[in-house]
Amino acid sequence: MGELKLNPKYTFKEYLEIDENSELRYEYCNGELFAMAGSTLNHNRISINLCLQIETQLSAKGSPCEPFMSDARVQIFRQNKYYYPDVVVSCEEMSVERQKFLVAPILIAEVLSETTANKDMNDKMLDYFQLPSLQYYLVISQSNVIVHLYERNDVSWGVKLFTQKEEVIHLPKLSISLKVSDLYKKVVWEERAENAAQDLSDEIN
Repeated sequence: MGELKLNPKYTFKEYLEIDENSELRYEYCNGELFAMAGSTLNHNRISINLCLQIETQLSAKGSPCEPFMSDARVQIFRQNKYYYPDVVVSCEEMSVERQKFLVAPILIAEVLSETTANKDMNDKMLDYFQLPSLQYYLVISQSNVIVHLYERNDVSWGVKLFTQKEEVIHLPKLSISLKVSDLYKKVVWEERAENAAQDLSDEIN
């Protein structure tokens, strides 16, 4: 998602009060607030497709893990930051008292846009890697079939690239697999959108 930066410095308590009483959502980075702008239809389609794939498979296996979409706040404790990933999977037990944010996600996914690509692939990625619980970071393009899977191994992070719809993304630590074709279900590519608009124009004329 795009972002609009607010200038003043805020305490975490002030941030929560603003975030929970506003129609907008805000991310928090060391006292600064970033208002999250609206996303495209394709962005939403990909997020929903991913969440549905994960939820369906985890539920079928009786897994205690569950996926959340973009309204779930993740705490990056070491960096004093709070982000709203597009999709996040957590296996942590949450008490009634602590429902404001997740602290131990196992998977985080971001759907790239022109305004967020650099941050999602750099600053946010490095912050997410600070989470001891995190095993997978998925970065999904909404303009082309391009998916980066970052996976934690014994010593560091490895990355795999998926560019074909027939490919399958395996996530053994969650015992699930994601079909690339299903991630892009109903996505309208720019060329198709332009052709559809031209067809409509031709019909009207």
